[in-house]
Amino acid sequence: LKRSFRVSFFNVSFSFIDKEIDVTLIVSAMIGQYSVLAADRKQSNFFTTLIGKSFLRDTTKIRLINGIAFTGGGRVFILDKIKAEFTAIIKKDPEELLLDDKLKYFNNISDFNGLNFVVALPLKDKKYLHKFYLQGKESYYNYFEHSNDILDLNKFNIMALPPADVSFDDVLKYCIELFKNSEDMSKETILLKMRTIFKYYSSVSKFVSSDFDIVFQNHDDESIIINVPN
Repeated sequence: LKRSFRVSFFNVSFSFIDKEIDVTLIVSAMIGQYSVLAADRKQSNFFTTLIGKSFLRDTTKIRLINGIAFTGGGRVFILDKIKAEFTAIIKKDPEELLLDDKLKYFNNISDFNGLNFVVALPLKDKKYLHKFYLQGKESYYNYFEHSNDILDLNKFNIMALPPADVSFDDVLKYCIELFKNSEDMSKETILLKMRTIFKYYSSVSKFVSSDFDIVFQNHDDESIIINVPN
């Protein structure tokens, strides 16, 4: 998706190539009885990145198909293709998400410009799996989180995928510090802490909004996308 346009101020013209990008803050976690996936709603493109302010309407970046949630960050036109691919797989046979790591597919489709993707899968026996496709220097690799895997210092697993202007180590450390001393793992407490995360990084990053979406997966409840406004 490329559109050339010209903007003129005081008879001075500037040309830009409009390349839509989705530089998203994504936070996923296994907290208490919940599998949680959250993503902010702000859209950006090349022009709004240059001026540091976006005029694009906020949008839901998470998809939820048959109880499986997924989202990503990167070029919009590539993400749209990947989301369509995963939607087709889920509707055909969700088990394929477990059998095929799709790394070849990601390597072939990516422009290698910050594309990351995560799928949150409810498994049998009330377990969950978060499956990440993370970009390295030259290719992609898989990273997994399983609800049975308990971290040494925490009662949960957590991952944060930040936009380009936020340090991965900083945002991950911030999320862990926020959750690790909490004994209350209720949905209400998780929502409050997620609100704190997205509000803070909306003040730090020009790509992140405090308006975000979140999905709670629990085998006893139907999953829905919940919008948490500013």
